[in-house]
Amino acid sequence: MAAFSVSNIKNDSKRNVVIIGIGLLLIIAFSQYGYPREYTNKEEGFYSTNEATTTVQDEYMPVWVKEKPTQRVEQKIEIVEGQAEINNIFYNNKQIKFNISSDKDVSVRINTIYWPGWIVFIDNKETKISYNNPKGVMDVMISKGNHQVRAEFGETTLRIVSDLVSALSFCILVFISFYYKNQRLKIKMQTQVQK
Repeated sequence: MAAFSVSNIKNDSKRNVVIIGIGLLLIIAFSQYGYPREYTNKEEGFYSTNEATTTVQDEYMPVWVKEKPTQRVEQKIEIVEGQAEINNIFYNNKQIKFNISSDKDVSVRINTIYWPGWIVFIDNKETKISYNNPKGVMDVMISKGNHQVRAEFGETTLRIVSDLVSALSFCILVFISFYYKNQRLKIKMQTQVQK
């Protein structure tokens, strides 16, 4: 009904008044739904766990995850093989850091599901990540001694190219819309001059 009303008004100034009026009515009518009635504050850890993805059927769960997580992990970093001392753990959704000390080579599990873009550095040297375990989390082999381990999540080449394509497409759409708007304005001005 609003679209029909606006399309049938020939006078531009009246049409603008009607559009603004409809917009204000919508804002007033739906303003009570703009804020939640109750709010539950959940920390970042609630959302950045391995329990599930944000979709109903876990569409975003990587194919290499054979055993879907059913509960939160107790330890963010754990020793899979060998013995070592881990300390100074820092953990968020884009970076993981810790120090490790061992007398023998150890296999360490970083309990974060692997996604392309994760890179692990041992003493600032990139190392191989294994994620062929049933949970699809990151495993790394660390040689004996004292080491600083850092895992970072960054952009892959494919994601960078996709972002550039999206940005370029947006710029082209803006250019086209301004171009056609100017063309319509020129035609309107020529029509007024001819009258």
